[in-house]
Amino acid sequence: MRNNGRIYTHTDGGTKYGVSVCDVSRTLGRGTGDVGQLCSDQEWYDNNGTPTLRLVDKINKWAKYRPIEKANYKGILTDAMRSAENWGIGYIPKWTNKTIPAMVKFWIGGSQSTGSTPPDCGIQPSYWTKVLPSTAYRLRDFAADVDDKGYWHGADAPISQFVGELAIPSTGQLDVNYLRGAESNETILLSDIGSFSTFFFGVIFANADFSKIYLVTQEYAMNSQSWTQDFTIHIQGAASVLVPTGTSATWKVFPILINAQSAVTTLTDVHSSLTNYTLVALLDPVEAVITKNGFDYTLVADSAWRDALVDPEYIHYSYTFTNNDSSGVGGVRLKLEFRTSLNEVVGSVTKQIGSVSAGASYTVSDSIRLYSRAASVAVVVGYIDHIDDIPYTVEYESIQVSSGPPRD
Repeated sequence: MRNNGRIYTHTDGGTKYGVSVCDVSRTLGRGTGDVGQLCSDQEWYDNNGTPTLRLVDKINKWAKYRPIEKANYKGILTDAMRSAENWGIGYIPKWTNKTIPAMVKFWIGGSQSTGSTPPDCGIQPSYWTKVLPSTAYRLRDFAADVDDKGYWHGADAPISQFVGELAIPSTGQLDVNYLRGAESNETILLSDIGSFSTFFFGVIFANADFSKIYLVTQEYAMNSQSWTQDFTIHIQGAASVLVPTGTSATWKVFPILINAQSAVTTLTDVHSSLTNYTLVALLDPVEAVITKNGFDYTLVADSAWRDALVDPEYIHYSYTFTNNDSSGVGGVRLKLEFRTSLNEVVGSVTKQIGSVSAGASYTVSDSIRLYSRAASVAVVVGYIDHIDDIPYTVEYESIQVSSGPPRD
């Protein structure tokens, strides 16, 4: 069956409804009845009279129930079978029994660095990739081994988009937030992969020559009942550590998973640490500048956050939020949903805006990866997240579609 971007089996009145080629074709937006072509990441198109193969990236990588590599198996895949294959996620940048400096130097400097390559997968052109079958495609892989659960075309990446406070108060506390995807039993979570549920979420700050590498982690592992279910870290005294002298400092920042807890609310310098850990790099490192102005600090982050957890199928957008209230409003988060003509959500993004004065406007321009072809977007819905009773407008400015990397 197919319903609003989902594919699953269903039993009604003793009749079992399975997964059809039509269900998959319509959900993925493919005009073919061939299961192999439906599942493939490539398609032929007419390039000025020359048949050319191009990347289409139809299947959502973060959907829990989709075709995965399971050679010579013709039965129904169980959750245990899918979990054993990391739910079809490949080239995970994981370092086993390695030091933090060795991991950091590679993840920031690449293969030309003096750091250690990920021993579990080596040097790859990309990481956190989607692994599809290399042999036969099984239509039934789009459904779970129980009814009413299956492929979800709108599944979010488990973590994305750095959000930092624009102004660090004079207390020096810095709140570092990475957005967490909407959780469901049809979406792959970080805690579903390998043994990562026992790991701690952390954030790395590194300077240009790696003479300073700071680590801070959350207090609880992801499988703890006390875990706050988000990717937020509150860092005390961050300003004095990250801007010890002068008026500004530049840092490379990225989130990790680590198999041991570090300092929970303070930054620990680990640039010379020889302790071995199991480490997992999540998103690409991003440059952040912290500027000191009197007693306050301002964090400015690079707008082109390259996400190592998503594939390169992007839409470039520009939206404007206008506060029509008679007074200013703080803590504004603008959320945009990109939908098809059938109102199916194929992409969403949430941006931290902060404070907006009365009558003022704030324009958000960036790039995001969609769960379907960018050209399928017909409707864009914008609204304010966690702000009640505030008059506002979201004005459309422009949408540009491309299949390239995010803009710098």
